Amino acid sequence: MWKCRDHAARLHVGRARRRARRRGHRARDVDAGIPDAILCHTGRQAAGVLTGLTARGVAVPDRTMLAAASDSEHTRHSRPAISAVELHAVETTLALLDLLQARIAGEPSAGPVLTTARFRVRASSRRTGTNA
Repeated sequence: MWKCRDHAARLHVGRARRRARRRGHRARDVDAGIPDAILCHTGRQAAGVLTGLTARGVAVPDRTMLAAASDSEHTRHSRPAISAVELHAVETTLALLDLLQARIAGEPSAGPVLTTARFRVRASSRRTGTNA
């Protein structure tokens, strides 16, 4: 995220430069605002963030660690591979169907229902003594 000097608005870096150019705003240099870690909603978003960071010369994971809230081909095949949460779709689907059937039957649905997930640690979030 960065801050527009003219309006003190916080915007996401990915869209910030285009918006600033279209509106004629001057954007503060974002290098000082690069976070230690980024969590993206999808693997596709994480792959895009990785491309953007790499293009700016930001080392992943040396400077910024990266992860996605859902595992995908994008996360598994990126270089470095992106850490991700692996959701257990069958378990989650069965829990959802139980809640839905209860609602259809006019019964109260007990929730929230917690299901399991696994965090797949990959190269994008592994800092070693040499890259910490």
